[in-house]
Amino acid sequence: MNLLRPQREKRVSYPKKFARNRIITGSNQRWEMDVKYGYIEGEERFFFVLSLIDGYDRSVIDDHIGLSGSGSDAVQTLRRA
Repeated sequence: MNLLRPQREKRVSYPKKFARNRIITGSNQRWEMDVKYGYIEGEERFFFVLSLIDGYDRSVIDDHIGLSGSGSDAVQTLRRA
């Protein structure tokens, strides 16, 4: 039948590198902010997902989901965290 595609080769994963002068030994020592957006087809508008992520264990500390992704939204997310 040959319904399945051949298995793809696994990529080599490299360890995540931080700045050379930073050694992260636990959570809440380094936070990162990630902004993503998507398009709502029926309403013809964009939505934004702004996440504050712990750099040690990659857990989401706080996030914002809304129709705007302005700097004030980022500041409010950081204050809530």
